[in-house]
This record gives sequence, C-alpha cells and structure tokens, in this order.
Amino acid sequence: MSPASQSHRLPAEQAQGARIDSEKALRFSVDGTEYTGFAGDTVASALLANGVIETAPSMYLGRPRGILAAGVEEPNALLKVLQRGAGGVDESMLPAPIVELTDGLAAQYLAGLGQLDPRKDE
Repeated sequence: MSPASQSHRLPAEQAQGARIDSEKALRFSVDGTEYTGFAGDTVASALLANGVIETAPSMYLGRPRGILAAGVEEPNALLKVLQRGAGGVDESMLPAPIVELTDGLAAQYLAGLGQLDPRKDE
C-alpha cells in the first residue's frame, strides 16, 4: 500500500457506512502509472486517495481537468479500460467514478474522444 493512499482518506470512524475494505489492497494502473487502492474503491476514489487530482486534458485546448462528479455525469475523468482477460475487449468512454477497481486493472485517460475496440466481443 502506498503511503499516499492512506494520507488522503478519511479515518474509518468518519466514513460511516463506507464500502471500502482496507484489508484487501488492489493494484491498478492508469496511463502506465501504478497505484494502490482497496476492494470497494472505484478508479476515481482510488486516484483521489492517492493524491491524483489531474486527469485527462480538455479535448480542444489541452487544459488540465480533474474529477468533478461522483457518478455517470462525470465529464472529465473518462477512461479506456484495457482488456481484462482472454476474449475480452477494451471498454471506452467510461467515467472513472463508475469503474469498480479490480486487481490488475489497466486504464488510459481519454480527452473526450474514444474509439470502439474492433475485436469481436465474446
């Protein structure tokens, strides 16, 4: 577990009803940078807990953007989640707050434009 993942989280007693299991650490990467999160985290919550506040740049002017919302309405932290197993495909244009963290998840930031994976989705 990285020290940053602890320093940016609320203490358990202040997070009543939290669904995060701090006993189950998970590793994931975004744009090749490795991070640590916990079972129950979303990619967005794990990034914020690791002190990451900047996500992909804006689509037209390249200005820095950060996580703004907690659900599907998130306009800035859009991800392409890379293939998760044999026969799988990349999933594009997913808001980071709705992507549940899994061990070994690999993702890339998108600046508003995604491409569908041409591979057949089994």
